[in-house]
Amino acid sequence: MNRTIWLIGLVLMFFFLNSSAILAQQLPPGVKLQVVKEFPASLVPGAKSIKQLLFTLEPGAKLDKFIPPGVHFCYAFAGEAKVVLQGKTIIRKAGQHWAEEKGVPFSIVNEGSVTFVDSFIQIIY
Repeated sequence: MNRTIWLIGLVLMFFFLNSSAILAQQLPPGVKLQVVKEFPASLVPGAKSIKQLLFTLEPGAKLDKFIPPGVHFCYAFAGEAKVVLQGKTIIRKAGQHWAEEKGVPFSIVNEGSVTFVDSFIQIIY
């Protein structure tokens, strides 16, 4: 019986810890992050994890000093958001695409009246 409980606990812990480093962060109100799909890491040489995620930022919401745990390839579907990256302000708009480097912190805020939505591929090496 104790062995079964220990095994169930181990499986649950494995599931929780591997859900995603990015999801483990406490997200502020109005910020949502959802795993859409997981891909085999073998698709990219040296990758440990490849995921597609959906990021939504409600009007007025912001995420301060976010540090990407991997390389991100992003595409904005809706709205616009102000990003502060290495001291520079960048406006991300629907229809744009960009890349984010692992470990380079940035802040993002939605100052508009429309929800900002982007989808990105996250590759963790």
